[in-house]
Amino acid sequence: MSSTSSSHTSALASSSLEPVVGAAAATAPVIAWVTDVRTDTGAGHARVGEPLLPLLLPAANLGPVAPDGTFEPVETRPLLVVAPTDADAERIADAVGWYLGPGRAAPYVSRAVRYGSGVAPSPARIGAREHARRIARQHGVVVASVAALLERVPKLAARPEPVHVDVTDSIERDQLVRSLIDAGYERVEQADERGQMAVRGDIVDVYGTTAQYPVRIELFDDEIEAIRQFSPYTQRSLGPLTHVTFEPASEVRGMGSASDWWTTHSGDTGAISDPVIDFVEGELEAAWEAFTGTHLIIWEAAQTSREATDQVAELGASHVPDGSYVTGAAITDLLGAGDQLDPLGTGQTHQFEAQPPVFGSVGFAEAENELAGLIGRGMRTIITFPHAGHLGRISQQLRKVDPRELAKVPLRALAGDGDTSEHAVSARAAEAAAVEENGGRPEAWFAISPLAQGVVSRQLGIAIVPSGRLFRTRVAGQDPNTGAAGRIGQAMQAFTSLRVGDYVVHEDHGVARFAGFETKTVASVTRDYLKLDFSGADKVFVPHEQMGKVTRYVGADGGAPTLSKLGGKRWDLLRNRARQAVHELAGELLALYAKRARAIGHAFPEDEEVVERFEAAFPYEETEDQLTAIAAVKHDMEQPHPMDRLIVGDVGYGKTEVAMRAAMKAVAGGRQVMMLVPTTVLADQHLRSFRERIGELPVTVDMVSRFRTPKQTRQILEEFAVGKVDILIGTHRILSRDVLPKALGLVIVDEEQRFGVAQKELLRQMRLEVDVLSLSATPIPRTLHMSLAGIRDITVIETAPQGRRPIATHVGEYDEGVVTMAIERELEREGQVFILHNRVETIDEAAEKIRQMVPKARVAVGHGQMTEKQLEGVMMGLMRRDFDVLVATTIIESGLDVPDANTLVVDRADMLGMSQLYQIRGRVGRSSRSAHAYLFYPSARELTDEARARLTTLSDFTDLGSGSKIAMRDLELRGAGNLLGGEQSGHVAAIGFELYMDMLQSAVAEMEGTPIVAEQSALIETKLHAYVPADYVASEAIKIDVHRRIALAPSEDRLDTLVEELTDRFGELPEPVTNLVDLGRMRLLMQRLGARRLVVGPPRVAFGPVNFTSTQLGYLTADHPWAVWNSNSGELGARVTTREEAAPRAVELLRAAARVLGR
Repeated sequence: MSSTSSSHTSALASSSLEPVVGAAAATAPVIAWVTDVRTDTGAGHARVGEPLLPLLLPAANLGPVAPDGTFEPVETRPLLVVAPTDADAERIADAVGWYLGPGRAAPYVSRAVRYGSGVAPSPARIGAREHARRIARQHGVVVASVAALLERVPKLAARPEPVHVDVTDSIERDQLVRSLIDAGYERVEQADERGQMAVRGDIVDVYGTTAQYPVRIELFDDEIEAIRQFSPYTQRSLGPLTHVTFEPASEVRGMGSASDWWTTHSGDTGAISDPVIDFVEGELEAAWEAFTGTHLIIWEAAQTSREATDQVAELGASHVPDGSYVTGAAITDLLGAGDQLDPLGTGQTHQFEAQPPVFGSVGFAEAENELAGLIGRGMRTIITFPHAGHLGRISQQLRKVDPRELAKVPLRALAGDGDTSEHAVSARAAEAAAVEENGGRPEAWFAISPLAQGVVSRQLGIAIVPSGRLFRTRVAGQDPNTGAAGRIGQAMQAFTSLRVGDYVVHEDHGVARFAGFETKTVASVTRDYLKLDFSGADKVFVPHEQMGKVTRYVGADGGAPTLSKLGGKRWDLLRNRARQAVHELAGELLALYAKRARAIGHAFPEDEEVVERFEAAFPYEETEDQLTAIAAVKHDMEQPHPMDRLIVGDVGYGKTEVAMRAAMKAVAGGRQVMMLVPTTVLADQHLRSFRERIGELPVTVDMVSRFRTPKQTRQILEEFAVGKVDILIGTHRILSRDVLPKALGLVIVDEEQRFGVAQKELLRQMRLEVDVLSLSATPIPRTLHMSLAGIRDITVIETAPQGRRPIATHVGEYDEGVVTMAIERELEREGQVFILHNRVETIDEAAEKIRQMVPKARVAVGHGQMTEKQLEGVMMGLMRRDFDVLVATTIIESGLDVPDANTLVVDRADMLGMSQLYQIRGRVGRSSRSAHAYLFYPSARELTDEARARLTTLSDFTDLGSGSKIAMRDLELRGAGNLLGGEQSGHVAAIGFELYMDMLQSAVAEMEGTPIVAEQSALIETKLHAYVPADYVASEAIKIDVHRRIALAPSEDRLDTLVEELTDRFGELPEPVTNLVDLGRMRLLMQRLGARRLVVGPPRVAFGPVNFTSTQLGYLTADHPWAVWNSNSGELGARVTTREEAAPRAVELLRAAARVLGR
């Protein structure tokens, strides 16, 4: 692409495609239809191709169109569009919104739970419904589903008002809190879910029900000082706002938070009732009363009417409170009163011809020809991209089309004169041909928009083509994890789950039990201490500066350790034995690493064009961690020795894309690839994924598994042996002796830990011959990753992928009613359900029970004892959506990717391991929709302590990227013996996993010749009050973590970051916390100077020993004449008169000494 056009491919500045609406609407057919709509002359029936609907509705909402394509200012009426289902409403409203711009279109969806079900709708759902009503009042476009309009709702006077906050407002904190409580917001310690708020002093955090990010409001008296968005993961600010609106979190004013009310009021009587209806004493109205004055349009009238009939019949057969839904006659009258738009039919007053953009090409060259052909036929052509990165990659590949950025194009240029006559279209076609003949490139307009469908209309002379349609890739939804908020924060996690009674290890004293956190005043100095109980009555109070020596205890088998006795020699003996064993292990590991480094492998060339094209077709924005992993893998493959890299990432975090790019690089370099997977289902999944991504590129992918007949397997292996198959995917079958690749260059191993000893030995031999890339979704603790990073090449992907949301996890005794509700809710939003029943002998009975509970559900069964054809049929049916519910064993654990599966029900979750449950939970929620996992056990009385701990952990850790926390907790429960082998397990049991890993890391560094700076054990005597006040941070767990982060901070920069986080989250640091941070700075400076003792008065501050030359001392005292150095003791000091003066003076003096000594 020439340099002259590259500047036109930057991101689209505007947030809507309103210029496109202008271009299309400036045509005679649209003007006529809009005029009819506005004057109520009866649009009646109109035939509208579905792809054109999102473009036509904004034109009707914006009003008449002037000849130059602009919209004439008129007093518009809102539009209410009725669509068959919630999914239809969301899809249409989303597309309309991207044409109109933010705040002008919204879906009005159903409650998702029925009245009388005993379950409250989510705050996010309530907020979205109220937001739609507000959009209608502002004359926007509302798209409602049939199910939503069937529900009667509390009258306007009973519904809560949204809470508007402007930075110029005057409002007292308590008044703001009361307003939010009236709107249904729940007061919690930390606002990390929609519909919650947290109050700390003059700071109020609110997670709005419709917001992408929570908001922090800072007040001073009755003035608002700042409004800022912040990350729900890191709690760090993302940017300022001038105003914000919080939609209600409750359906009724004064009801309080939904969760509180429903917990205390649902099921109070034996009659079928509902807390909302009881609260308003049955005073309900039809939902459409909120949309009075709107112009009513029915989309796909026949299908919408059928949906209404089905829903009314279903409600009639259900147990719902009287009067909670409108009658069938009422909904029929409503649908009959609106103007109807249908994609089929003839004879209507208005007919709009349109088609979805469909192209037969896949490769870049063919797709570009199709694009140039559209322009050559005189079409105004706009290509939309999901994000700027995708736009840039595609535009750089184009050779025949000149991309122009839509944001810089005048509206008149797109709209032209509105002439769509044959003559005008022909003239534009001739113009495009002339440009090409003169050596130029016809222009296409490029825009950023998540439109999934697009439209081609010769009648309107316009083509809007999503890049995914042109290049046959899926289009991603908006990524809520973009930027700082998307990075799953690692701050405040290390000790936040420490509980009283947990075992810990003190580096100097041994194994103890954590007994709490105390703020004590000793000799008039107030400080925070960890209280540790040792054997007998021994206790140790650990001050702040020593908290870095305390780690959680993780043993070898998950059992309880023996507490150490203070003052004995046993702890030193155990620690020395472990250190000796660690040195031996480090030597073995390094010998293996060195042997691999000496082996001769194939050095692949730098990326060729086919690899670049393959990567450019990736429809999503790569995460930072993905790019790091890809770069590391490519670098390894280009080296002359075999690669052995492990990619570790949470379920669904993009490891497969890394593997695909490595495979393409190998094939482009003339080598073959084998991908080893643990299950037949996963092999089939990978085959489909690879073929979909590769498209028509000249690369052949095939599979060997149970899904292939013996004859097919022989033929595939023969083709692999002669080089006709480039990438072979399979289970352990591909490790057999009859698999003879022609030129193997790369082996990809998915979930290596799931293979047996024999297979692992074959893989170990391969590592000395070919490149090996291993993938693992089983997270490893950060300590293990850091310790082994110098021995084996490991890359960790921690960034949440596009569109992923945390999975809401519900743990409890089996409840048939909850299961029924969960399935029905998922079916109502047209999703799919996994039900895990891990007993083959009773799985058919379980499936039949589901059919009886939810008669409309299409249920299938899948398990490992089915024949190949049966299992393949089930998996294919799942992908084709032939059924809604899959009752399966743990065959769904590995790699099954079903984007529409958003609900998981696990029967007897207490019988499964934690990592296994975590993997299975990751099978749902793989799209941008919210997902739910229900983990059931038969009875609380039957739960073992370990099972209870497993389920509690999964319930606690539902955030994206929480795999590392779960892995560490799993280590605590099961022990670390399986990671390190039996010989080392005894040492892990004796001193704990974290201390063991610290020793291993040090031993590896020492044997590699890496300099190890031994940390001096400095004695700090201070009269500073250094603690975290309870009125500043109430959570004991967060207090502990703040202390640890200060004590372990490797640099002053890290301390500065912590100060920013604390200020941002809790407000200005009080003096005791500032003193804590200053003590952390002193510790770091003492290490740099090698000083062993520090006194922080008053009446003085002093540290030593340090030695200066006369020249250095002269420089020091010239700038700091108050400094005094004692040459005999080597102590440098100064006098101070107050405690407030002591810490800053000590830090200043330490920095001055480090500066003149060059440290």
